[in-house]
Amino acid sequence: MQEAHTATETEALWRNEWGYKGLFSNFSSVKRGVCILFNNNFSFQLLKQYCDPNGRYIIADVKINEKTLTLIKIYAPNKDELDFFQQVIDYAMTFECEDIVFVGDFNTVLNT
Repeated sequence: MQEAHTATETEALWRNEWGYKGLFSNFSSVKRGVCILFNNNFSFQLLKQYCDPNGRYIIADVKINEKTLTLIKIYAPNKDELDFFQQVIDYAMTFECEDIVFVGDFNTVLNT
C-alpha cells in the first residue's frame, strides 16, 4: 500500500486488526507512508530491510523457498526529484537484487 498515512504508533494496531505480517515506512498519520503486507499463509524469511524515514519507500530482501526476492515498494514525490530516484537505486544496490519486484506509485509525468 502507498499513501498509507501510518505512524509508528499505529503499526501494531494495523497488524492486530488485519492479522498480517507487515513492513512499514512511516512519516505521519496525515501524509505519505508505505507498507508491504504478507498473508499469514505465505511462508518467507525476511533477510534484510530498509524503511525510508520519510515514508516514501521500503526495500526488503525476502527468501521464499530457495529464491531471494528484493521487494521495493515506492510512493514517489509528485514533482520531479531525480535525487529521490537515485537514492532509491543506491539503497537497492546494497540488496541481493537477484530478482526484483518494484511496485508503487511513481508519480511520473511523461515530458511530451
